[in-house]
Amino acid sequence: MGCPDVGAARFSSPSDLPLDRAALLRRMCGDESDVREILEITRRTCPTLLDDVRKTLHEREPAALARAAHALRGALLVAAAPPHTAQLAQELEAAACRADLSGCDRALEMLANKVELFLRALDDDLTIHSTA
Repeated sequence: MGCPDVGAARFSSPSDLPLDRAALLRRMCGDESDVREILEITRRTCPTLLDDVRKTLHEREPAALARAAHALRGALLVAAAPPHTAQLAQELEAAACRADLSGCDRALEMLANKVELFLRALDDDLTIHSTA
């Protein structure tokens, strides 16, 4: 069974934008400094978390992949990444829990592309809302 073929995701609603800043701001009760802190932490940690997913998939370690994908998914959800991006991480986690990694290389490729788009949106947001 492995990872499903998720196809090419498209932006079909505002919740599919690379960063839902308004949702994050609502979650932080309008506190701009909390939003900035979440985005800065996410910007620093997501590349490492994605590298962990890559490494564990490459090594074909299902239990480690499940943990790595779960951690990445959590970071994406906390920082208001698009639901379809977090869903890709969840699909990798589920496949790893089943110890069926067939199709996961393609899912990881799509996830990496979505995370890169998300990280660029974070960079843009942090630049626009800098407190310099």
